[in-house]
Amino acid sequence: MACHHVGATCETGGAFLYAQLIKAWEMSIKISVGMQSDESRLHSVHDDLGDALEVFNQLINQRDWSPSDLSVSIIDSEKDQCMATYGLQDFNYLVPV
Repeated sequence: MACHHVGATCETGGAFLYAQLIKAWEMSIKISVGMQSDESRLHSVHDDLGDALEVFNQLINQRDWSPSDLSVSIIDSEKDQCMATYGLQDFNYLVPV
C-alpha cells in the first residue's frame, strides 16, 4: 500500500514509520527581508516548518514596513533554496492608526 504523505514510508498494514516522517519535516529555515540595496537581512531562523510558516504569514500581513524593505522570503538553509517570496504591497507600508 502506497503512502500519500511526503517523506513517509509504509510498513506492512500501512503504518507509518514516524521517525522518517518527522525527519522529513526537520529543517533549518531562515526568513529574510529583501531590501532596495539588493541585500537582505536575516529576520529569524526556525527548526520547525510550522513555526516558520506562522512567522512568514505574520510578516506578509504586517503593516508599517520601511520603504526600503521590498520582500520577505522563506529559505531552506540546508538546501540553500528559496521556498517562497512575498513582494510587499502598498498596504504593507501603511502606518496603523
